[in-house]
Amino acid sequence: GSALQSLGKHFRSFLDVDLWKTPERCLLSRAVRSTLLYNFTLIDGNGGNPIPNSALIINDEGFIVNIMDMNLISNNQIEQSYPNVKSFNLKGKFVIPGLIDAHTHASSECSFLLFFIRPQNATHMDILLSFALSGGITSMRDMGGDVPFLLPYASLGFLPKVPYPRIYYSCLIGGPDFMLDPRVQQAAHGTVPGTTGWLRSITNTTDIPAAIASAVDIGVTGVKIYADLDRNLTLAVTKEAKKQGLRVWTHSAIFPTKPSEEVTAGIEVLSHTAYFVFESYDSMPQDYKVRFNGDYANHPYNSQNITNLLQMIKQADAILDATVYVFTEPDSVTVQREYSTFRSSAPVPSHNSDTDFPKIGQQWIFNVTRDAHVLGIRISAGTDDLGSSELGDKFPNIHKEIELFVRECGFSPLEAITSVTKTASQAIGIDKYYGTIETGKVADLVILNNDPSIDITNTRKIYTVLKQGIFYPISNGTV
Repeated sequence: GSALQSLGKHFRSFLDVDLWKTPERCLLSRAVRSTLLYNFTLIDGNGGNPIPNSALIINDEGFIVNIMDMNLISNNQIEQSYPNVKSFNLKGKFVIPGLIDAHTHASSECSFLLFFIRPQNATHMDILLSFALSGGITSMRDMGGDVPFLLPYASLGFLPKVPYPRIYYSCLIGGPDFMLDPRVQQAAHGTVPGTTGWLRSITNTTDIPAAIASAVDIGVTGVKIYADLDRNLTLAVTKEAKKQGLRVWTHSAIFPTKPSEEVTAGIEVLSHTAYFVFESYDSMPQDYKVRFNGDYANHPYNSQNITNLLQMIKQADAILDATVYVFTEPDSVTVQREYSTFRSSAPVPSHNSDTDFPKIGQQWIFNVTRDAHVLGIRISAGTDDLGSSELGDKFPNIHKEIELFVRECGFSPLEAITSVTKTASQAIGIDKYYGTIETGKVADLVILNNDPSIDITNTRKIYTVLKQGIFYPISNGTV
């Protein structure tokens, strides 16, 4: 309604660079109180080697205004240039960009995901988002399409002193059959599914420019094409969304549209390596519900069809949102979350979802993701399962995702860090100000006790997190 549109436009004002001080003006703001971090090893997210004995200055608006080599400057020089500086000696620490989970469903996560066994409410959402930030996540791309619930949290997340990650949310797009999905019905909040700016059914008779405009009005960052669109409608939605300034994200198989047809249409980010298997099918299934039943045994990961698909993605410079964790690591918490409604009345079904996947499919996913990486395709880190302290998770699952990249998919630790910072920011379209540690960018930082370039599990060894220059949590005593 009009209230949601008004709030959406208010949220979009946070994204309007004209309302921020530009980085160029921030670089001149040396008279205000600044923060100096020094004596740390810098891993900037661009993929280069760690840089020891580094220092950086953050101004009071949370922008990085200088990055320095401590071997070339003295404390006196810093004090003369920044007389009001507040200094923190990070000797022995490692600083990486804030982590970005490029595939989340926060609105359903706070209800135990998928089957909604408890009402959505502010307490659960506050716990979830605070847990994400304390685990190093400073931004996230939400792919669930539940804008009425997400919007207040997304608006709050853009305030530096609110302990939530920034949330970039989407308009969920599909055909009429997809709008019957119970998850869609839940996210409709009493409206007719498929008729709003956050849930849109597309057919040959849809006024697509008007449909996209309604999504823009409520502040979405991109459209997520989920299922039930043919290649002509996929192309039409993609063109119009880009024309109106939105990002275009999809499942890697839309049904009945093949992955290669999505790439040809100009899709910017394709989610789920697992669904690439359908590229090898002679006849593409029409029903998106078969997406968990890929025939991995009879469609090898290194078939010519898959090889050609990867080459197309590379040529188009599209991003693969691989989501390997949710398909290959069905730990007890995830299984509990996925099958919660079955526990009292029926046995857990077998091989019926992302989180209960046949072993041959798991290895297929690892192999194709590895081949995509070797080919030079940009791969962003996203979980499809954020994780929750209320479910016993000690850290957000994004750490498991990048650990799998290293352990199973041929990434070096530094490449995995790039996937969860720079490439993830590119997937959302926020890389101008986020995703790497560079002069003129926002100071979203994770300070680590141990070197993640040696052991990727050290991204869990968090000392503190900075979101736009604000420390979370506040350390006891001196940093």
